[in-house]
Amino acid sequence: MGDDLVNAAKTAESMCLIPVLTLIKDTTGADFSSEYGVDLCTDSGCIELKKKDSPTIKVRLSIVDKSYDFLTSLSTCSDFYNVKEMSDMDDETCSMIIEVVSHLCRSALFVFNNIRNSQTMLGDLHLQMSDNTTLFISSTDEVNLGCVFFTAV
Repeated sequence: MGDDLVNAAKTAESMCLIPVLTLIKDTTGADFSSEYGVDLCTDSGCIELKKKDSPTIKVRLSIVDKSYDFLTSLSTCSDFYNVKEMSDMDDETCSMIIEVVSHLCRSALFVFNNIRNSQTMLGDLHLQMSDNTTLFISSTDEVNLGCVFFTAV
C-alpha cells in the first residue's frame, strides 16, 4: 500500500503542481515556483480519455475565467461536439468524465493542502469548488482553476 500512496502523490503533483502554484500566484501574489523547481509557463500533466474508434481527448487543470464550465470545454472536442448536459453522453463516457474531473479536483486539493501546510502565509486559505466545478482559493473567486478538455494532436 505504501508504494500506491507514493505513486498517487506523484501523479497528483504532476497533474496539479503547476496549476495550483499558478492559482496561488494569481490569487495571492505569492510565487513559490522556484521553491518547488517548476516553470509556471509550462503546461501541466494531462489525462488522456480514450474510447474505441474515437479520437483521444486530453484534460488538464488550467486557469479559467469565473464563468468557465467544463461541459462547454468538452463540447469543443470533435468527439463530444454539442454536449450541453451530462445526459447527452452514454453512461460509460459520463462515468469516465466524472471520474477524471473528480480525480483532478481531489489531486489539486491534495497538492494545495501540502503547499499550504509548508507555507505559513497561506495558513488561513482553503481551496473551494464553485457551482460550475471550478476551484478557487477562499479569499476570492475571481481566479479559478478548471478542467480543460482538448483534442490530442
